[in-house]
Amino acid sequence: MRVLVAAAVTVITITLTKCVPRAEKVQNKMKEELTSTTPNSMEEQMDKISNDLIPIMAECNETFRIEMYYLESLNTSGSFPDETDRTPKCFLRCMLEKSEVASTDSQFDVSRTADVFRQIRVLPHDDLVKMATTCSDRC
Repeated sequence: MRVLVAAAVTVITITLTKCVPRAEKVQNKMKEELTSTTPNSMEEQMDKISNDLIPIMAECNETFRIEMYYLESLNTSGSFPDETDRTPKCFLRCMLEKSEVASTDSQFDVSRTADVFRQIRVLPHDDLVKMATTCSDRC
């Protein structure tokens, strides 16, 4: 529920934020970074993520480079460590758009959200749809 609420709040924030991609090269792939530099709890969470989300994370991280502790903070607290930093918000927007949870014009797809979150959460599909609908209604 926290993740869906955080995603909805982030979609609103991102809608109002103009993102400028960084021109930095990525030295390591996202998957290598996950296994080599993150705490065990994050590794365990990442093991649950479907293989189709990891390439999306890596692709978004090439343009909007963030540290893994930002994602861990978002997962545990529902917010980023530094809310004034636009890069994590742009990363999350990239993730939402590339996974088709949100469209480029910031439209939230409830059924797609439930499908994506079913890959990382062990909740019944109907419960995920209900939570996603609640978040969508708030946007």
